[in-house]
Amino acid sequence: EARGLGVAWPGDAGPPLFEGLDAVVAAGEVLAVVGPSGSGKTTLLRVLGGITRPWKGSVRPPAAGRPGARVAFVPQFAEAQLFAPTVAEDVAFAPGRAGLPRAEAAERSAEALRRVGLDPVVHGKAFPLDLSQGERRRAALAGVLSAEPNVLLLDEPETGLDPPGRRLLLDIMASLLARGVGLCVATHQPGWLAPLPGRTLLLCREGGWGTGAEHPRGA
Repeated sequence: EARGLGVAWPGDAGPPLFEGLDAVVAAGEVLAVVGPSGSGKTTLLRVLGGITRPWKGSVRPPAAGRPGARVAFVPQFAEAQLFAPTVAEDVAFAPGRAGLPRAEAAERSAEALRRVGLDPVVHGKAFPLDLSQGERRRAALAGVLSAEPNVLLLDEPETGLDPPGRRLLLDIMASLLARGVGLCVATHQPGWLAPLPGRTLLLCREGGWGTGAEHPRGA
């Protein structure tokens, strides 16, 4: 939950990216952050994820004070961040880094791969670059899901996907919502999110912003 956020670049005499912005990423819902290039969509996600600090306002993490509450940021073209020799090792990195035993991290990896429609054996043993672009993107998403976040921040996850790839992404997102995960999605065209429950936050280049009751249909 964000209250009164303000972000401007140091030394920039122009208007702030946004000011006085309020936003809530609710469990089991999508908050679609919509706006043209340069309106601050990615910056807002980075602020919500604790990567970039606002010069004004505050961000309260989910379930504040509850152990295990996590916020995860998935950048645009996240597949470029795959680095391990195999997909399974890459996906197991986050739980392993969190201190889980190797066997438990491997199980987390397998479960996360299954959640995104990838086979833990067939795809898990593969070298990441041997997968298709859509499969690599899902593998990168699995790497984030293995950390079991409560809130997932997705920066234009639909970019470069064909219609079947978008439908599969929607299915994955719907399953996350059913598990109570809150999703915040930056996008230029929110119409593809219409099948999912949620609200829209509109950003403008001049620093203005506004909210909508639900995703626009057919946009």
